Amino acid sequence: MKRRLPLLVERSVGQVDTLRQDLSDRFELAVKTNANVSCRAGCSHCCYHPISISILEAIAVYRWLVKNHRWTTGLKKRVQEAADRQIGVSYEVWLLSLIPCPLLNDEKLCSAYEARPLVCRTYFSLGDPHYCHPHRLGENTKMVPREELVKAYHNEQTKVLRRHRLQLTTLPIGSALLLAEQICEGETELSNVDKLIFKEYLDHA
Repeated sequence: MKRRLPLLVERSVGQVDTLRQDLSDRFELAVKTNANVSCRAGCSHCCYHPISISILEAIAVYRWLVKNHRWTTGLKKRVQEAADRQIGVSYEVWLLSLIPCPLLNDEKLCSAYEARPLVCRTYFSLGDPHYCHPHRLGENTKMVPREELVKAYHNEQTKVLRRHRLQLTTLPIGSALLLAEQICEGETELSNVDKLIFKEYLDHA
């Protein structure tokens, strides 16, 4: 990492990262204590679902990738390709197009598993994982409800972002990671995020 971010930004990123860890750990413990989870290593159907995250969560994931030497030229290329395919695409088209998360590696494992976003950490199947495939989602797909948890996470992030006079906007994970890199490398400031997001979506409208 080439530089530290301003103190208030560092504090906000740390707060959101700690919240992500705490909420997902408690959720996972409750789920695995009270439910028969059918998720298994090697199943990657949910990695083809639309994944959008905030810039603060993206900074935490990006930093983990850099710290653990995962932010390679190859991974950045996949992230850029994913960003190009994901921008401006509807939820339904994303599912039908089978656009993989750029963090999914050739072994069908997450390159940032320990730092994966909350929406990934809280996806648990209770039925046949066959029905988690994007083309088979429907009444046979049995997931642990997590809407309230995600809502609470977003509400807390909204409060944190107000310190920076920013609104909560979630971006497709490819675009979010590239923007996080720009901020961490000093190419732009967190305060510019809303303007950059508006411009990017306007350009693709």
